Amino acid sequence: MSNPVKEKINNNQVVSGCFIGMYSTYLAEVAGHMGFDFIVIDNEHGAFSWEQVEEMIRAVETTPAVPFVRVPSSNPVYILKALDRGAKGIQVPKVESEEEAEQVIKSVKFPPEGERGVAYSVRASKYGLDGGPEYLKRSNDDIFITIQLETPKGIQNVEKIIAKDIDMIYIGPTDLSVSANRASDGVNHPEVIELIEKVFDSGKTINKNVRIHVANSNEWHERKKRGAKYIGIAINSIINPALSQ
Repeated sequence: MSNPVKEKINNNQVVSGCFIGMYSTYLAEVAGHMGFDFIVIDNEHGAFSWEQVEEMIRAVETTPAVPFVRVPSSNPVYILKALDRGAKGIQVPKVESEEEAEQVIKSVKFPPEGERGVAYSVRASKYGLDGGPEYLKRSNDDIFITIQLETPKGIQNVEKIIAKDIDMIYIGPTDLSVSANRASDGVNHPEVIELIEKVFDSGKTINKNVRIHVANSNEWHERKKRGAKYIGIAINSIINPALSQ
């Protein structure tokens, strides 16, 4: 296995990452040297072209961190483009059903495990220098799959979704509070907390890893205490002193 994030997760270690939603290869490189295990190039909320996504991946590869891409949706085209450009992990937002989770897996993995289209001419296979059956198997084994649950509907289906062949369930607390009509109360509303705890409890039941996004260092430490093995924070939360406290 050549994905160190997967290795750490399999060894029950906590991993952490930083989301970057603005195009800056310099920022990606700096963040990659800050001690994070992974850098998420956020192409859901960020305004990246696919060429820029590739350049951001290349910048992260110069550091100890692993490049992940958050795609705009579960559309297989988005997943294929991110992986062909060298992403070692895919994060898919707003998954709400078992069927959608299955489609994500099929889009990530080459046949026979999935339906990902094969092209040995792309960057991920070193433009054909690393093609063939070994490349296909290594990609299927190493790509880190993260499914985001951030709506009440998705969390209602958590038991079925979490049982699929995915590496991580990610909780998006802000989206969850808004979709649950608790925007004015935020992530600390009892209903939102209950939904979040339902995901953590489901993960513990079948020994599946659960990750959550945090807004500051206090939340970071609190979520580790609650059992999060995979924690993400946005780059602006690190830069902004008011959020980092």
